[in-house]
This record gives sequence, structure tokens and C-alpha cells, in this order.
Amino acid sequence: MNLPQSVPRLSTLQLLAWALPSMVLMLSMVPVNAVLPTLYAQHAQVSVTAIGTIFLLRSIYDAVSDQLIGYLSDKTRTRIGARLPWIIAGAVVTLIGMLMLFRIPSDAGVLYFSIWTLVYFTGATMVGIPYFAWGNELTSDYTESSRVFAFKSFFDNVGSMSFSLIPMVVVFFGVMATTEYTLEMIWLLGMIVMVAMPVTLMGAFFIAPRGKISNAPRTTLIQLFHSVKDNRPFHRFIVAYIIAGTGYGFFVALVYPFVSNYLQIGEAFPMILLVTTISGLVSVPVWMRIIPKLGKHRAWGWGWIFNSLVLVPMIWVEPGESAIIPTAIMMGLYGFTNGVSAIAPFSILGDVVDYDRLRTGIDRGGNYFAFMMFAVKMLGSTGGIALIVLGSVFGYQLAEGSVNTPFADMGMLYMFILAPGVFQMASVALIWNFPINRRRQDIIRRRLESLDARTVLAEKQAEAA
Repeated sequence: MNLPQSVPRLSTLQLLAWALPSMVLMLSMVPVNAVLPTLYAQHAQVSVTAIGTIFLLRSIYDAVSDQLIGYLSDKTRTRIGARLPWIIAGAVVTLIGMLMLFRIPSDAGVLYFSIWTLVYFTGATMVGIPYFAWGNELTSDYTESSRVFAFKSFFDNVGSMSFSLIPMVVVFFGVMATTEYTLEMIWLLGMIVMVAMPVTLMGAFFIAPRGKISNAPRTTLIQLFHSVKDNRPFHRFIVAYIIAGTGYGFFVALVYPFVSNYLQIGEAFPMILLVTTISGLVSVPVWMRIIPKLGKHRAWGWGWIFNSLVLVPMIWVEPGESAIIPTAIMMGLYGFTNGVSAIAPFSILGDVVDYDRLRTGIDRGGNYFAFMMFAVKMLGSTGGIALIVLGSVFGYQLAEGSVNTPFADMGMLYMFILAPGVFQMASVALIWNFPINRRRQDIIRRRLESLDARTVLAEKQAEAA
């Protein structure tokens, strides 16, 4: 579909420069959510239940910090744009927290893990919320916005793939003896992020467009409250996203212990994760062809349906080396069917932001993406619920040398394979007939462009007078 003449198409180089920082942030975030909890339980005197509790308490902190950063980002105006100052400062905080988290002292304990987890996610919030809002400001077109977030999805998958690939590369060159995520391997990953994040941010600063910032009045906290309260499409979107994402939070928290402890194929985990992320990469152009045909919401719904079913055959996979191939195949299918979830929701939320601006006359993109960022991190924290239930109800142990009972193994199996799908299937009805489709979004954009043109004309007339 051709873009309207008033909406220029972003170049591949511009989108590449904008998307690369997301790849590096993902390279740091995957181990924080998926591997570090297990390593702290194994090596740093932190129990599974304590880790789960920390992740849940962090979500309470995020409820405040995410909205505050989104609110301040929306109000920021500088010579380098509204979003970049927050992204640069957030990158510094993220790197400090990451370095301390990735350095795992044997006597770290609960307090150490709590403090540096908080620092890391504060920085990630300062980067992530303005970054999403910046992406929404790059274009006003329904289809082009999907292209923007498809680039982000692609490089998120490259970041995840790098997390899988780096252990294989360092073993190939004889730097390390095993591909397992040991303390030394995690520290090496941290050093790579330390170098890559400043480099990619410089590329984004000099090459990516700043994005179009609305000339509309800035929001207040009371106006924000009423805006969110009265925005029914947003209610529907965020409820569906939270329910489905709870299942994904379970998946992320349990995938490493499931493969390493339950299936007993820890050395194969980088290869399995690599297959998953390559499948996600391959899926991006496929979903980009499907989304314009079905619409963002329907494509997302079909993705949820298929994604909920692909891991079910894992119930019949026996632990041991024979599990490597079937696990890699099913995880590959999981990555492919989940690819749409890295494109559609961000683009749909951009449509919701436009709807709110047309309705209220105020651009609250930062705050709406802050709500979503909070949901993303809260859903990561739902993995804490999974770990608490796994440890306290089923008695599952992750410490080195521990032996789990059949009941504990059953808990791990069903919480990893079935629970995520149950949550996703429950969300399909909410998103299937989402009210802002292509036709309605085109109407919204035309009215916004007319409103912006009148605002600019009025400002010029006032200056002339």
C-alpha cells in the first residue's frame, strides 16, 4: 500500500539506526529476566522464593516510576528533542545496574540482588519509555508504523539471538570451555553491552529522525488520569496485553530452569534459544505480509492462538539428551508464532495514542507507552509468581546438586507448558474485534493532520500580528 503524499517513507538506514539500540538493550535484558534469577539461586545465597518476591515488589516500584518518566518525557523539550535526553541518561543508569548485577559475588545475598535489580530496571525504564514514544513519532501512517516496529522486533530478535550465539562463538575460538551460562559467560556478555550501547546510541542520535512532536498543549496529571479513564480502546488493549503477557512472563522465567534443570540439557540451551530467536527473525517479514491483509488485531489474535498450542507436545518429551531435537523444534515454532507479538501491540498502541490526541487535543504518547512499559515489566515480574508457586507449592529446587520429587517436576512441566497458553487464549476475544482498525485509523490521522495544519497556521498568524 502506498503512503499518503504527506507522509514520507522512512529509509532503511534511518530505521536501522533507530532500531539498533533496542537490540543492545535486549541483549542485556534477556539474561536479567531469564538466567540471572537461576544463577543467583545457585551461586549467591538467594532462594527461589526470595527472587520471586523481589520481582513482584519491583512491579510496585515500576507502577510509580514508569508513569513519572512517561509524564516527564512528554513535557520535555530540548534542542535534541523530547526523547533523547532521557534515553542517554537512562543508558548510563542501565549500564551501572547491569555491571553490578552481572558481577555475581558468592555472598551477594538478597539485598545486593534487590538494589541492583532496581537500579537496572530504573535505567531500562528511562530508555524504554521515551524510545517507544520516539518510534511512534517517526511516522503517522497506519502501515508505516507497523514497519517501524517490525524493525524493532527484528533487532530485538537479533539481540536475543546474540545472547544465544555469543557462548557458541567464544567456545569455538577457545575463549571458554562450555556454552553454559556460567558466571564468567554472563560477565563477558555484560562487557559486550558496555561497548555496544554507546555506539548504537550515537548512530541513532546522528542518523535517525527526531520524530514529529505535537504542538498541542502538554498534559497535566489530572488530565492524564481522565484521559486514561475515558479511553475505552486503551482499556481493552491493556487488559488483553496484561492477561496474555502474564503467560509470557511465566514462559520467560521458567524457560532456562525448564531446559537446564528439568530436561537436564543445560549445555544445549544456547542452541535451543538460538533456534527460537532465528525463527522469530524469519517470522518478521512473514507477519509483515499478514498484518496488512488481516489487520493488526486479527493477526495478533491468530498469533496468540497458534502460540498457545505449539508447546503442548513437550508434555511427552522425556528428560535427557534425546530431548534436544524435539525441544529445539517446538521452541522454534514458539518463536515463529510469537513474532507478531513484537510488532502488532506497539503499532496498535500508537493508534490508541492518536485516538486520544484527537479526542483531547493533547499528545500523551510518553505516558501511554509508559503504561505499556509498566505492563511489560510487570509481566516479567509475573515470572516471580511462577517461581514462588514453583518453590512454595511444588517444592521445586534450583540449587546445584538438588534432587526434585516427581510432584515438583510435574509442577515445572505444567507451569511451563500449559499455563502460558491458558492466559493467551483468554485474551483472544478482547483483541479480535478491536475498535481501531485501518479504516478508523485513517480517519483519525486525516483529522489530526488537519488539526495540526490549523494549529501551525494560527501560530504563524499570531507571530505576524
